[in-house]
Amino acid sequence: IDLGPEAGEQGGELMSEGLPEDVLSDHNSLTARFLGPQEQESATHRDQVLAEAKLEALPRVEIKGARQNNLRGIDVEFPVGSMVAVTGVSGSGKSTLIDNVLHATYKRERGVVDVEPGDCDELAGVDALEDIVLVDQRPLGRSSRSNPVTYIKAYDELRKLYAAQPVAQRDHISPGHFSFNTDKGRCPECEGRGTQEIDMHFMAAVQVVCEACEGRRFKDSVLAVRYQGLDIHQALELTVERAKQFFSERRPLVRKLDALSRVGLGYLRLGQSTATLSGGEAQRLKLASFLGTRKAEKPRLFLFDEPTTGLHLSDIDQLYRAFYQLVERGDGVLFIEHNLDPVSYT
Repeated sequence: IDLGPEAGEQGGELMSEGLPEDVLSDHNSLTARFLGPQEQESATHRDQVLAEAKLEALPRVEIKGARQNNLRGIDVEFPVGSMVAVTGVSGSGKSTLIDNVLHATYKRERGVVDVEPGDCDELAGVDALEDIVLVDQRPLGRSSRSNPVTYIKAYDELRKLYAAQPVAQRDHISPGHFSFNTDKGRCPECEGRGTQEIDMHFMAAVQVVCEACEGRRFKDSVLAVRYQGLDIHQALELTVERAKQFFSERRPLVRKLDALSRVGLGYLRLGQSTATLSGGEAQRLKLASFLGTRKAEKPRLFLFDEPTTGLHLSDIDQLYRAFYQLVERGDGVLFIEHNLDPVSYT
């Protein structure tokens, strides 16, 4: 059973149902496209591109004598500025090596005390790095006020745009009035959440739409400010792809939103609560926050633990392209993976 054709509001249709050949015969199906010969050609092209990298000249991070859990005093080195896959059967020590020995040891050496480093003789080569960043699938937070545009720092551009409109200027409405975190412009009843929680005593609490703002999250005076016919609530209801078209003249905003498209999250709504995102979506949103920033003075090493969990082949393809963008600008990508498709791309 193949659902699609894409994600979010562009999905929900039954593309095909039946035997594998029934799915493969549907030319509108992304699943069929990635199970066919086109995907093989794409993978071959990637291999040719990556074969040109001169790994010998790249800086390296070295772990010497790793002996945490079942690791038996192993020495490993990772070239920074390339994609490195860490593979092996479940329980073979992959997460111990990357999460405990590499990342936790690095953090402890940088003064972070709430991590437990794995045992090793030496972690070398990290002084040449700007940072080692673990991009996992843990939730981004439970606050319903957090959303994709606030996470990637694109909301600042949106708030400045609305504060510059004639109505806002006349009524002395500043960018701060469009924030969910201050009392200036948010709905005082729901505090900018758009919903209110009703305690059911012996049952789970129920979320209902705020009666004061009708789910629009802001005061009427703030909602009176419009840009090309849309108030701030309506703007936050746009999907990323639609917002890129609507705000096409606002290049700083579009550049930040484009980072979401590049990791396959163009179907998310700007104001969608991050608490509603899946683990894979949360991980890609974290990745987008780095793609939308400028290159650091030193290279960074990004760590991913099974990033393709729950992803379609087309999602994996977009994720790979995002990884490659990091590598192209000199950063390193190191991922633990069981899926053989991304492993074959390295």
